[in-house]
Amino acid sequence: MDDIIDERDIEYARAIMAGTERMTDLADVNGDGKVDEEDIRLIEEIIRGTPPEISVIDSEGNAVTVKVPVERIVIYNHQCAEILQILGA
Repeated sequence: MDDIIDERDIEYARAIMAGTERMTDLADVNGDGKVDEEDIRLIEEIIRGTPPEISVIDSEGNAVTVKVPVERIVIYNHQCAEILQILGA
């Protein structure tokens, strides 16, 4: 998959549910161990920009759920700070 959450992600999630694609960690949006209609609903919320929270994989490989909009972050090293500055975040 790519770095953009869009309709293709909904199609991929439906294909996982149909058994024609393999499950990925990020396809299980709510982290309950399966890809289902709840994950599709959450993907749709993300596309619309209305999710109350999102789950991400942190630099240690852990799933972390954060409320949206994100108001504060902790930066571990200067490379991360530079990337955020380049992105205008």
